[in-house]
Amino acid sequence: MIVHSQLVTDTGASEALDWIFAPAEERLGGRLRHGFRYGYRFRSGNAQVRMIMDRATWEVGGKALGLRVGQDLHPLTAAGQYCLQWDWRYVGGELFDYQTSAAGTLLTYPADYRTSLFARAATPDFLIFQNSYHFPEPAEAATPLRTVLYDQQQGGADDWAQLRTSYMHASAAS
Repeated sequence: MIVHSQLVTDTGASEALDWIFAPAEERLGGRLRHGFRYGYRFRSGNAQVRMIMDRATWEVGGKALGLRVGQDLHPLTAAGQYCLQWDWRYVGGELFDYQTSAAGTLLTYPADYRTSLFARAATPDFLIFQNSYHFPEPAEAATPLRTVLYDQQQGGADDWAQLRTSYMHASAAS
């Protein structure tokens, strides 16, 4: 499914931003996970694209407190809820985004190895995942599709490691 939107600049020029969605289902880490893929496509007759920033909040169960996040399974609690990571994905940043709680496990990752500036931050109210994709100023640009998968089971360190191995094998095969 594609949702077409128009962006109007401060000069009144109209630019096109498409939001792309597709269903997703994959077996990773020994379990079948369901979700969707999404991405963005920008087209302009007036501007050049330098960056598309994808900033989303995802909280399994609808709240940040109680989540365990990332490779280190950092716990988000009222006393120590804030965590921050800022790095280039595939260089110093994690390969995929992982969070788990009693409400289940959520995994998000890009469809291909395009480097993005990755940021993750948390507060008691939300968990932000931000990917900034940089471009050499073309008139058209698209982000890789991001896959968002959910599993009802709570994960842990073994689950994270199995997902990493499955993800790397699946990525190498494509």
